[in-house]
Amino acid sequence: MYLPGIIKGKQIELIHPTGLPDGMTILVKIQLVKPTYQEQQTLVDELCGVWENDSNLAHIFAELDQQRHQSVSREITFDLSS
Repeated sequence: MYLPGIIKGKQIELIHPTGLPDGMTILVKIQLVKPTYQEQQTLVDELCGVWENDSNLAHIFAELDQQRHQSVSREITFDLSS
């Protein structure tokens, strides 16, 4: 019998009724279900919107921009023998 469920902490909540009596001992095989493309897209949209109202965002991007435009000197060696 295969039943979809959701893990909540240390418990598995089954989406459909099993018809099995309470207290019955069972063996559970965990098989991850790959999310659909739409579910993946929804998650990406949610994660991208996390910073939407973050007041530190302007400061963070200003600092990144400043670091990106800093000139960092480095030694260049033209000696090919080493």
